[in-house]
Amino acid sequence: MSEIYITKYKKEHKPDLIKFLAYFYKTLNYETRKKLFVWRYESNPYINSPFIYLAFDGKKIIGFRAFVIQKFILKDKKFLLGTPADAVVHPQYRRKGLFSKLTEYAIDDMDKNSNIRFLVSLSANSASEAGNIKLGFVPIGKRKYVYKISLSNTLKSIYRNNRFQKRDISIGKNIKIEISKELRSDDISKLMNNFLNKNKIRNLKDDKFYNWVFGSSSNDYIYVYYIKNDVLLGYICLEKKSRLLYSLVEYGYTQQHIIKQLIEVISKEISIPFLRLYIFTKDNKEKSLFFDCGFRGENDILMKFLKKMNLLIIEDGAGMLIKPVSRDVNNNKFCIDGIDTRSPSNWCLFSSDIH
Repeated sequence: MSEIYITKYKKEHKPDLIKFLAYFYKTLNYETRKKLFVWRYESNPYINSPFIYLAFDGKKIIGFRAFVIQKFILKDKKFLLGTPADAVVHPQYRRKGLFSKLTEYAIDDMDKNSNIRFLVSLSANSASEAGNIKLGFVPIGKRKYVYKISLSNTLKSIYRNNRFQKRDISIGKNIKIEISKELRSDDISKLMNNFLNKNKIRNLKDDKFYNWVFGSSSNDYIYVYYIKNDVLLGYICLEKKSRLLYSLVEYGYTQQHIIKQLIEVISKEISIPFLRLYIFTKDNKEKSLFFDCGFRGENDILMKFLKKMNLLIIEDGAGMLIKPVSRDVNNNKFCIDGIDTRSPSNWCLFSSDIH
């Protein structure tokens, strides 16, 4: 009789694991699954080996639980943070507690053998949210987005040519806005390092982060740069999610008028019908800036109408689920130098941080 056991992933498991992941990535072929796996887990610049855990029945993989590791910073203190990512159990072994056992094994392993300080989930669905809460994760706030909607751009999207074209738009002496597929990772990292609040818990966002998350990804990203005298003073990263929906994945600026100009330009030049922005940790001042740019909250009348007509899907769920990497959890474990990680106002997060 075979024995069910859990172990940490090793490279020799890779071929069988890529085959097994067909239960998770149901529409992807083997090579596409492999490419995605390599990008998400093996290309991570912040770890030497992936934090992936497998359940076996004899020699057969029957369960998979993976974590994406990122480097975060508060003031000058850097630490690793794990995001629960892909997970799947073989159909014949579901409802037997394997998901919980995989997660518990992973937390014990991280506690003993890593310097990962927290596990944070930013995109849990209702089922995984309930499961994570049972495992000790604390739900914080509500997931929140705002949307900029253009009905005229919606009509244009029906007839326009979807082929991307690089554009340089002069808007003043030695000032241009560049719409490009080129990732300027070093320039973006410098801009974001100055833009982000040092007193907030935030992603380190060094050039390694950008080359990994954006540069090596197969996602359809567009970069919009505000450049004056060859210096980057503002930027937006867009991800095309569908013909109608774009996500404002990340942004940074030196002055508020710059981000307003960038949003005005992309609305006109790219003709975006629906533009979505993640605002879970944004303060009222930052929210007001985007409302001034024409974004609408989820309670707006037009938003409710579009949702009712199934033209727009508004995600529900907790803004964040967090758990210290420890079986022995108390209030102090949730704090970094007196800063409570359970308060959204102590974080600065973007869609680029969600995995």
